[in-house]
Amino acid sequence: MKIKTCFFALLFFPFLSQADLSWKAGAAKTVITPAHSMWMAGYGSRRAPSTGKRTELFAKALVLEDGKGNRGLIVTLDLVGIERSLSGSI
Repeated sequence: MKIKTCFFALLFFPFLSQADLSWKAGAAKTVITPAHSMWMAGYGSRRAPSTGKRTELFAKALVLEDGKGNRGLIVTLDLVGIERSLSGSI
C-alpha cells in the first residue's frame, strides 16, 4: 500500500502547486441485497427465484464539488437496470 501511495504522490506532485485544492468529495454505500427470495434479472436459464446469496449487492455514490460549488454525482448499482422514474428522481 505504501508503494502505491508514494507512486501516486510522485506522479501528481508537480500538479499540486497549480491545482485548485478547494475540491470536496463525499462517498457512501448501502446494502441493497433483497431480504427475501425473488426473481433476478440476468439469469436466462433459471427456472426458479433466487435461493440464497454469495455476496451483498450495493448501491454506491460519489459526489465531487469544485471550488465554485459545481457538483457532480456518480451512482453505481449492483443491478442490471432500474426503472426510468427512479433514474429521473436520482
